[in-house]
Amino acid sequence: HVDQCQGMFQGPDGNSQLRQWVNPVLNFDHIGNSMLSLFVVTTMDKWFEIAHRGMDVTEVNYQPVANASPINILFFIAFVLLSSLFWVYLLVGALIDTYRRIAAATGEMVFTTPGQQKWAEALKMKQRQNAALHVDNREPVFFIRKWIHRLVQWKRFEMFIMGCIGFNVFMMILTHEGQPSGLTSAQDSLGGIFTWVFVIECALKMFGLGAKRYFKDPWNRFDFIVVLGSLPEIFGQDMGPGATLLRTFRLGRLFRLLKDAARLRSLFAALVDSLVAMGNVGSLLFLLMFIYSVLGMNLFGKMEHGQFINEGANFENFGNGLLVLFRVFTGDGWSRLMVDTMDCDLVEGFMQGDYYTKCYGSNFAAPLFFVTFISFATFILLNLFIAIMLDKFVDAAQGEGLLSTASFFDLLQRKMLLDGFVERLKQRLEENRIRLGIKKKSGKSR
Repeated sequence: HVDQCQGMFQGPDGNSQLRQWVNPVLNFDHIGNSMLSLFVVTTMDKWFEIAHRGMDVTEVNYQPVANASPINILFFIAFVLLSSLFWVYLLVGALIDTYRRIAAATGEMVFTTPGQQKWAEALKMKQRQNAALHVDNREPVFFIRKWIHRLVQWKRFEMFIMGCIGFNVFMMILTHEGQPSGLTSAQDSLGGIFTWVFVIECALKMFGLGAKRYFKDPWNRFDFIVVLGSLPEIFGQDMGPGATLLRTFRLGRLFRLLKDAARLRSLFAALVDSLVAMGNVGSLLFLLMFIYSVLGMNLFGKMEHGQFINEGANFENFGNGLLVLFRVFTGDGWSRLMVDTMDCDLVEGFMQGDYYTKCYGSNFAAPLFFVTFISFATFILLNLFIAIMLDKFVDAAQGEGLLSTASFFDLLQRKMLLDGFVERLKQRLEENRIRLGIKKKSGKSR
């Protein structure tokens, strides 16, 4: 009991210490601390530690006992399901809906200037123009070139090259520390064989399609650059440290899978089309981090180092402040940083130093600083990136023919209504035929 917390005891360091009745910084003593603790649980940052403390409670003014109230875990599980796994995604949905409604009302892309929007539209028109120019199925006159032209345009030839790319990457990912020499020899031999295959493919395409037509296709230009990077390796030239870079560069051939996969192309196109808008949102995020870094320097720049605010993580200068805020933005142990900035008299020897006896003026400023930053940066700006990506994905999917109407379910509903109308029409015609005494024609209908 709290009244029995008197006298001295032997601490973890072996020295005698005065007994003190202490609380964790994140607790449920009043509404303010309760909301702060639950906000930490919402962000999923070390929430299980708060849950364990809830499971250890006994009675008021009595010390906790391990697993004294295991039923309390249901409270935290229910809150995590409702807040972190439901409410957060409702927020994402609301942001996406608002983003699309603003875009539909204005007829413009959100988070882009008129100049950037015109540039993006011109880029799309150029891509469509290039795609139309690349459609050239004219065959050469010379019979050898004609045969090679048909070979490189053959679907199975392309499938063979894709299989070689996949198997080549598979052999590369088998590399590991301490691998047997046999595996290394097999990787080198197969790597050389695959490189020759890609060189031959490049030569056949250049000969069969012609150099001018070959280099019109951006995928062919990309393949040519990768093949050029592989030439020193197949001719046995020692590239030193650059050899590893060249071998890794061959992974770029995986992007060729986008060429024949409409769904992957739509994802890639969505990423490219959203770069401008995401760059503007990223600038807004950097501005927010800039403001909060300066604010953190004024609030916490001169405080003493603790367990988590230390030489590597502090607000003593602008650069360190930005790094700390980026760490908070990613959600990595941000609650521990907040506890250290709350200017509390922490008690050593307890659970990772987060028990206190008294807090001072910045006890209110620190939670307000971190909670508002996470609300703006993580819950709003980060989800805006998702909204932009989804919006661009819909546009790209429509361009690829994956979404020819506003919704797949509209098509499904129209088809079901049309099928029902056809069935009712057949029944009505059959009833009229019987009523009028018209004989049904024998034989199969065409």
